Amino acid sequence: NVARNDAGKLTDYSDRAWYKGAIGGAPLTLQMLIGRTTGRPALVASAPILAESGAIAGVGMFASELTDVARQVQLSTVGQAGFSYVVDADDLVVAYPETMPAGLGDIGSSVPITPLGDLSDYPPVKALRSGSRGRIEFTDQAGRQWQAYVDEMEYGWGMVVQQPNDDFLSALRQLQV
Repeated sequence: NVARNDAGKLTDYSDRAWYKGAIGGAPLTLQMLIGRTTGRPALVASAPILAESGAIAGVGMFASELTDVARQVQLSTVGQAGFSYVVDADDLVVAYPETMPAGLGDIGSSVPITPLGDLSDYPPVKALRSGSRGRIEFTDQAGRQWQAYVDEMEYGWGMVVQQPNDDFLSALRQLQV
């Protein structure tokens, strides 16, 4: 890089996908990565800088730690044990609750939501990628049943809101009593 907005030393980023995409002419490149400066998960967005002739003269980029992204999308809990999260186009966790809902109890340890965790084999993300939209039901590897809502966002990202069946149905059970 030739300029920074912090006091960090100039660093060669030419091996990063965000740089390669922009220098190759992609109008916008998004990449999730572990930041070389901070050592923490971050979202990087980049775009080519064009000279008056139209030739690519450089690459502009910005990075935001994923904790900042999570605050921006205001992820929240649902019921006593439900939660939401966002995955990027590569099915990596981009934003998620900083702490899982207390209502999850010990089942929280079986939920594979971690910074930049790969959820390509997790049932709601698999359903999203196979074209499902809206409410789905799934059973996790521990045999627990869940309700989820999945939807696609721009740039191939996806949003998932999921809640254990017993939590989802608790309001209905209270009405039946």
